[in-house]
Amino acid sequence: MANPWPFINFRALLVMKGREDEYETTQGLVTSMDLSANSLTGEISKEIASLIGL
Repeated sequence: MANPWPFINFRALLVMKGREDEYETTQGLVTSMDLSANSLTGEISKEIASLIGL
């Protein structure tokens, strides 16, 4: 299938913990959750630790 937007380049740069990952064709497959700016305290719950797809 031809690209419906031939002059648009889709890219995503994800930087976490000093690691850079660049995605050019799989943005639909990239999922992330930033929990760094929150007020959570204590242990990481089993529910958050077992999230599928992150």
